[in-house]
Amino acid sequence: MEVIGLPKRYRQATLADVSEAARPLVAAYCEDIEARVGAGQGLLVSGPVGVGKSCILGVIARAAYQAFAGEHWSHPVAYVNCARLYVLLMDVDRDRRQLPYSEVRLLLLDELGTAYDNPFAVSQLDALIETRYASGLATCTATNLSVKAMHEDVRWRRVYDRLRDGGLGIALTGASRRS
Repeated sequence: MEVIGLPKRYRQATLADVSEAARPLVAAYCEDIEARVGAGQGLLVSGPVGVGKSCILGVIARAAYQAFAGEHWSHPVAYVNCARLYVLLMDVDRDRRQLPYSEVRLLLLDELGTAYDNPFAVSQLDALIETRYASGLATCTATNLSVKAMHEDVRWRRVYDRLRDGGLGIALTGASRRS
């Protein structure tokens, strides 16, 4: 799990750690992960801070890692936090082919919209999501942005449209589980 970039705190996440409301959809996604990823289907998980969005990505990461472990892909699954991704995308001298995120079978994109709001970085993220969408590659995304905010904000509308079309949506509610 370390090789895909998943933070240590989520490497042991299980379905039991997922909120009851989201558990059936996450379980169904994980049980059929090979077909869903093969069809380019991802998840868009939205909700306030601390409700378990990253935990869901951890559960999906474990299922995908187990399902794709023996494949020829050098990195069939990758996790990246948007703050880290923005730093990589802002490096205009970096060879884009060095970033596996545009070609990996399943990208787990955490904290969408919480990193700084640099127009260039957002445009680069938009280009990454568009490339993945056009290639039929699955992206599972966790965000504090509400569906309404993503749909109404011109900076996020294109990203939201592609993530929504390429997957299922889960809207979590409630207070932080950390409190």
